Amino acid sequence: MKKKFKVTFLIDKSNDWFEPFLRNFQFKLGNKYRFQIKEDYRKIVSQDLVFILGYGKFLPESFLKRNYLNLVLHESKL
Repeated sequence: MKKKFKVTFLIDKSNDWFEPFLRNFQFKLGNKYRFQIKEDYRKIVSQDLVFILGYGKFLPESFLKRNYLNLVLHESKL
């Protein structure tokens, strides 16, 4: 059995403009990837890819190091 890549979308409930779209999206790559949506970074461990979407809080370096790749997408200047 081939490895499924673990992909998590980290969202901020205080800035949840993206959440309805994300929860209703039909991911067609489910046979290669395992997708999940989390609101608490402390519940995310050892992911292949973490999309950090509009997250308004500072994330500790220890969290970032727990994942292989972290991509920050933010709609304003940080």
